[in-house]
Amino acid sequence: MAKEKEKETSGTDASEYSAYPIRTLFQVGFMFASITFVLSMNNKALSFFDIAVRSFLVFAGVAGFGGIMMVVIVSIISNMKFKQAEAARQQIEEEQ
Repeated sequence: MAKEKEKETSGTDASEYSAYPIRTLFQVGFMFASITFVLSMNNKALSFFDIAVRSFLVFAGVAGFGGIMMVVIVSIISNMKFKQAEAARQQIEEEQ
């Protein structure tokens, strides 16, 4: 009972934090795809299928590039943290 109340008062749980970057990436990709769709509708030479495919490719490109950037940033940060932990461990060993 106490754990349930503690969880309710703590606000959000960890799953909400882990979904935030992916949800944001999806929203940004959808925004760029929507802008591409609206701007391409003015071009009378393209069919609706061509416009839809172009919008999907923009969405996939933005989502793919954003996903790659997230992975690179997270791996750089984790590598920096690992080096800091190793340096701290070596310093503790030297003191003993």
